[in-house]
Amino acid sequence: VSTQSTGTSNSNRTTSVQKMKYAADYYALTWAKLAVWGLTEYDRLVLVDCDMLVRFNMDQLLNPRDKEDRHKSGKITGDGVELGNSNGILDLPPGWVAACHACTCNPLKKESYPSSWTPDSCAYSQIPDDPCPPSHNQPLQSILPSKEDRKQQPSVFINSTQNDSIRSDNKRSYFNTGLVVLQPSTAALNEILQHFRAIKDPRLYPFPDQDLLNQVFKGRWISLGYGYNALKTLKYAHPHIWQEGELPLNEHDISTTTTTQLLKRMPIYNIHYILEKPWNVHDLETARKKGDKFVGLYQYWWQAYHELFGSKCDNKSVS
Repeated sequence: VSTQSTGTSNSNRTTSVQKMKYAADYYALTWAKLAVWGLTEYDRLVLVDCDMLVRFNMDQLLNPRDKEDRHKSGKITGDGVELGNSNGILDLPPGWVAACHACTCNPLKKESYPSSWTPDSCAYSQIPDDPCPPSHNQPLQSILPSKEDRKQQPSVFINSTQNDSIRSDNKRSYFNTGLVVLQPSTAALNEILQHFRAIKDPRLYPFPDQDLLNQVFKGRWISLGYGYNALKTLKYAHPHIWQEGELPLNEHDISTTTTTQLLKRMPIYNIHYILEKPWNVHDLETARKKGDKFVGLYQYWWQAYHELFGSKCDNKSVS
């Protein structure tokens, strides 16, 4: 990247690479995730990081609304999202992506994280009980929520065209790329690679693919509720939205539940084990005694591991 964009020599490029420091060493490998936009044999894909644990069916992320249903009334958010269960829908405009906000609080005070990452910069801090902060750049929708829902949960329905003070470059409009709903296309891939080749200083991308994709899709992303990319740190950084015990609703519950209630009852579909990985924490009891507050979440991962591989693992569980 440095050589192509600045014309420096190979020796200078090597020095630049050696000096490059990402927020975590393995982030250097995440540039490869950009290639998924080249899988044009698919209409829509959900990119999921390998350090995640899917707890419930998320098929709704792959379901577009049927054309004949687009003009019918229904309970959906201003994003065109109706994600109460696996029969839900997600309208995704061409050239857009859908994702969940990153938590930019830096609750663990990681020195490698940007200094601008503070609770004041975090989308989940702006409205304490909102599990689905707005992306501030939603497209206009042909189907709109009721006035009652807008009044009860205004943040979900804010549209960038409705409030000039809310702009797509708002620092809270920043998504985590652990889970991304996308539409592969040659045009999208070329656009991403064009931005990639234009990078002059890779040190400005401590979260490589994430920083770049936020740059590429600035103003063109739909905000999903946190439950589809439940960063493990959210449980303690934003306990007001964390609903670990919630289960996906059945169709009867969906039909009798308002949009606002659906959002407040969002289950955790998918846990994202950022930073320390559960498979590296073998002795959960010792970790708990040492004050590791994520042990309970690691237990979910180890339970799934046992279900897949039986007792062929060497971790020590904790109740």
